[in-house]
Order: sequence, then C-alpha cells, then structure tokens
Amino acid sequence: MVSLPDEVRNHHTAWVAVSGGAGHSPVAVRYAVAGESLVMFGDKELAGITDGSQVVVTIHEIHDGPPLARFSATLRDVDPSEVDGETLGELLAHVSLGRDLAEVNEHLDDIRAHRRVVSLTA
Repeated sequence: MVSLPDEVRNHHTAWVAVSGGAGHSPVAVRYAVAGESLVMFGDKELAGITDGSQVVVTIHEIHDGPPLARFSATLRDVDPSEVDGETLGELLAHVSLGRDLAEVNEHLDDIRAHRRVVSLTA
C-alpha cells in the first residue's frame, strides 16, 4: 500500500475519474481521511463505479489552478457499520445531524443503513 499524498489531509474534495474510462468525466466528491484511505459516499456521484475499480484522484485548490496532487487508487466498498462516527461526521460537516446526541446517533444509524460508503486506497 502506498501512502496518500500530504495534500489530501488539508482538503475535503477530490475529483475522481475511472482510470482509462473514456466517456467518464471526473466528479467532485467530499471525502474524509481514515488512515491511509479516503472515505466517501459512493451512492451518488460514484454510483456507477464498482468495487475494485481503478480510479484517478486529483486534489485542487478551491480556486482551480494546477493539481496539488494526483494519484491512482482502488475503490473498495466499505461496510458502513465499520465507519466510525467521526469519519461520517466529517463527511457530513455541512449537514445538520440533530439537536442532541440521540438525534445525531439516529441520523448516523440511518445513513449507515441506507448509503453506500467507499474507500480509495493508493
């Protein structure tokens, strides 16, 4: 396993494209770093990319410009129940999860039950 570039630890959005995938435009996906993997939801923008697919990941500054990092990775489906709450919370930092801890936990349980979660490992 190859280490992730340092730049991924300072950003939250990656552009992901299927390696050699003619006709597949890169899509922007919010991610969280978990160890040496990027964790993200795989049921919307990445829905057409299957487990085990090779992808190309590019990290840019928010205002365009040249890539800060570009690397190949393998997309793997992850059992959502194995994703810790902190990682899910980072993926959902822009979403209100509830007014109290019980509501937050209920929302996270619902996400684990209904969303596809994937990891990208270099």
